[in-house]
Amino acid sequence: MLLVGYGSVGRRHASNLESARGVRLGIAEPDGVARSSAATRHPRASLFASLEEGLRWEPDGVAICTPSHLHADMVRQALEHTQHVFVEKPLAIERDAATSLRGPAKGARVTVGYNWRYSRGFEAVREAVRSGRLGAPIDFLSYAASYLPAWREKDHRAYYSARAAEGGGVLLDFSHETNYLAALFEAPGAVTCSLRNSGTLGIDAEEVADIAWSSDRVSGLCHFDYLSRARRRTLRVLFERGVLEWDLEHGRVAVEDGSGTPPLVEGETVEETYVREIDSFLRVLRGGDGSPTDLEDSIRTLAVIEACRRADQTKAHVRVEFP
Repeated sequence: MLLVGYGSVGRRHASNLESARGVRLGIAEPDGVARSSAATRHPRASLFASLEEGLRWEPDGVAICTPSHLHADMVRQALEHTQHVFVEKPLAIERDAATSLRGPAKGARVTVGYNWRYSRGFEAVREAVRSGRLGAPIDFLSYAASYLPAWREKDHRAYYSARAAEGGGVLLDFSHETNYLAALFEAPGAVTCSLRNSGTLGIDAEEVADIAWSSDRVSGLCHFDYLSRARRRTLRVLFERGVLEWDLEHGRVAVEDGSGTPPLVEGETVEETYVREIDSFLRVLRGGDGSPTDLEDSIRTLAVIEACRRADQTKAHVRVEFP
């Protein structure tokens, strides 16, 4: 397995891949300092200075963990050599770049790294929605916020999140929420959206997004921001006979139905979701069923995000166009 990119998420995936049964790891990283770090942490791994060099190693699969604006081109390049590609979210920073991968990906298995879809928390919420034991869902509130300067040790302005042209901004960084909401309730038929950049962080991407989501099944509100000092990631769903709250950061799913129901999930860690995600990809590589976070699933996510951008630009209720 060739892993491309040894940044923060690349390090996490490298450790999980190396720990998996039967995986021989290669790491491609152009930065010499990062590559040296990879060699120290993974002495049994094969090291390469580029994706091209790593592909000559003829891996069975490729995991792409580079900055967002590089994803689509690297997926296309990897698909010329293997039928199994994992790429961190988002698949691309624009919907059209993602749809252009349909041809190269025909017959291949592409998995996109929306790790919350592999969590026990997501499974518990999905079961509540599908089973109807709390009645039908009526609406939801999704909240994702954390202080961007606290994400990394170095100046936040040096990373992709600060630059819209490289996939920065809360719409793409918090596309996890857009992705799992569409999987739970179906994608929205239309959205309204307000994007703001206060100038506080000195970045050129949106710092705040507020989205109104509407579909035939459910309506809801989403709030995403880079400014809140207190890290918070929650989903609250109102059903006909109760409320369900998923605290993603603390791995807890609680039910408020007046009967003292204990938590459906307690103590799940973020690391567990990454392990389950990589295990799922490896099962696909070994001949198992396809991934739930595949190419088409990710194209739908990008279609919602592009509709949000159009809604902000036009200050109107915008229909989501699914290509």
